[in-house]
Amino acid sequence: MRARDLEAPSRGVRLHHEHTYADKCRSTLEVLHPRAFASGTTAAVLHGLPIPATLRDRLELAVPAPARAVRRVGVKARSLRIDERELTNVGGVRVTTLSRTWCELARTLTLPQLVAAADVAVRLVGVDRLERAATYHPDRRLHARLATALDLVDAASESPKESELRALIVLAGLPRPRVNVEVRDERGGSSPAWICCSRSSARSSSTRATIIGPTCDSGDAIARARPNSRPSGST
Repeated sequence: MRARDLEAPSRGVRLHHEHTYADKCRSTLEVLHPRAFASGTTAAVLHGLPIPATLRDRLELAVPAPARAVRRVGVKARSLRIDERELTNVGGVRVTTLSRTWCELARTLTLPQLVAAADVAVRLVGVDRLERAATYHPDRRLHARLATALDLVDAASESPKESELRALIVLAGLPRPRVNVEVRDERGGSSPAWICCSRSSARSSSTRATIIGPTCDSGDAIARARPNSRPSGST
């Protein structure tokens, strides 16, 4: 079948040029293997986890072991030991569950990127599911990496880059940040010792900041922020 408005992302697959990511996955799985499923970065995109754009083009698909991975252009194929309970359906596509998907990302993502994906995942399924999936993942080579990422999780993070920065700060040996804390200085001098990545909300008068040091006063001093206010002693 040939037409100007059709694309061929892989052998035996024809898609309209306005196809969705799910359409591409579904069509490729149909010609790959009867029990094939999306995993890793591809499953993560379908679940809504943050994945670098450079890793989205090539589909990451798998088959249950001991079946052999089917090689084809445009597909990163794997053979995975997996239980049927670790598979689900998203948008008509057979995929690994969100918790198993996150574990598989440890093969591909950097540690800060893995933390960013975990920050989103814990808001969707909770940290307990991620911990359970990491503990029982069949590839023990991933256990240490997954445990490190879980130790850095913070569901309060509001963006992947914010999560990556927080992970880099901790991995560099600096104090663990408190993220998206509203800072005020109404009485003068009641503000954190060190602040980084501060930003103002366009829809409110508050300033939000990532705090990487102890507060100068008790926690109740960190509440609301005045526009343009600065920690005492700042220049």
